[in-house]
Amino acid sequence: MTPPKKGLSPFSGEPEGGNRCCHVADCDQLVNNKKGTIPFLPTLSFPPYEIDVRRHVLLRDGVTVDLSPRLVEILGHLAAHHGETITKESLLDRFWPDVHVTENTLTRAIADIRHALEDDASTPRFIQTVARRGYRFIAQSFHGPQVIV
Repeated sequence: MTPPKKGLSPFSGEPEGGNRCCHVADCDQLVNNKKGTIPFLPTLSFPPYEIDVRRHVLLRDGVTVDLSPRLVEILGHLAAHHGETITKESLLDRFWPDVHVTENTLTRAIADIRHALEDDASTPRFIQTVARRGYRFIAQSFHGPQVIV
């Protein structure tokens, strides 16, 4: 799938606050039934965590974890590309379009995500640093997009 255009939500491809879900799940098929209603919410699950892609919320055992929507989107993007190295440049372009930021901004964002996940960069369970290249989501027990009623 092609990345969203600059200025649009990197998670949904819609303007910020849009009603669509993350591109990860091909959510149009999951959330829009034949009657046009939205009965399901797709999630990305890596126990004990779960990302509610519809609400841009990280949950741990069903309880909301304090993490900004942008950081939840970054985590969701990494999780959606489980096992793939996502370059620093692509993350910066995707989540800070048309804004000049340094790699330090991304490093701080990843550190904040790791803190929320209680992950350790030296012995990662969720986000692995790929030296001088980027990051890789490595959760051992990953269930990507699911549907919850």
